[in-house]
Amino acid sequence: MIQIIEQYSFTVSDVITKTVTVTKQDWIEFYKIPAIAKKSLPHLSLSDALTTLSLAMNELPESYSHHMKWLFIKAIKM
Repeated sequence: MIQIIEQYSFTVSDVITKTVTVTKQDWIEFYKIPAIAKKSLPHLSLSDALTTLSLAMNELPESYSHHMKWLFIKAIKM
């Protein structure tokens, strides 16, 4: 990824990795965003995608959490 960024005349000045924990409520809020719901279930209408994802996320146990590693890249245009 850094090589791709540098191909466009950017200099990568910092790379930070962070592990974040995503909860059931985070997923519920995430999938309320219409563009994300539509991208997640493109074969359904927007209304059906929002409904389906809401039903699915509500079935997760209250204690559900998922750990994800995020990569933040600070790049400067030279």
